[in-house]
Amino acid sequence: MEMGRALALVVLGFAGCVQILGDDFATDPGEGAAAAGGSGASGATGPGGGGAGGVGTGGGGGAPCEVGVLGSCGAGRKCSVVDFVSGQPECVLAGPRPAHSRCDADTNCAEGTFCDPPSSVCLDVCATGADCANGGQCVPPTDALGNAILGIRVCLSNCNLVTGAPCDQSYGPVTCIPPGGGATTSCWQSAGAGAGEGCLLVQDCAAGTVCTNDSLCHAWCTPPGVQATCAVGSLCTDVSVVVEGVDYGVCP
Repeated sequence: MEMGRALALVVLGFAGCVQILGDDFATDPGEGAAAAGGSGASGATGPGGGGAGGVGTGGGGGAPCEVGVLGSCGAGRKCSVVDFVSGQPECVLAGPRPAHSRCDADTNCAEGTFCDPPSSVCLDVCATGADCANGGQCVPPTDALGNAILGIRVCLSNCNLVTGAPCDQSYGPVTCIPPGGGATTSCWQSAGAGAGEGCLLVQDCAAGTVCTNDSLCHAWCTPPGVQATCAVGSLCTDVSVVVEGVDYGVCP
């Protein structure tokens, strides 16, 4: 077997867990299952194993507001979607956490950002792709089962697989995962395992690394077939991941 085929990725997709073994896709609904939220809220199990809390009204709720309009809810609050099915918005508490950092509830995330249920990461709210500073796609977020959340759109992080930027580590490990379903890369809450450490899914590994089918985290590299950023004498192994025309591999 060629080295390029010996290491296959185990990749988390945006609508639950997707294991990629070579070119085969299979969803695993066991990870990221929906959890019941209180008072018309919705929650999700975070990819790092911790539960992501339900999106709450921040104590008080009130009349519907306009999502994405900064300052419309007053100091320390933001307008966000509290009903994932109807898209109903309300003023909720705003937290301190910036875009691309991990979250357990939407109230962790700063005004202008939304806690994405599958990834458990704060993402910028947008109206079109022109609002996405890092060039990410402006898309409806999804709940843990892959259903689109109405009334709001967010920027995918369009992060760098090798460096992890702009994934923010300020509130715990966050990693950059390969695209799923044709989307751009995005940041996901991570278990933080480093190169050479054990893993089961891609989000188990720290930024700059990925879980392969040997159940170990390997460092991303590019281009395949050359030493690149791998150790002396080690070639970058092709794993058939192409992002915006760039072919990525992993170090042995």
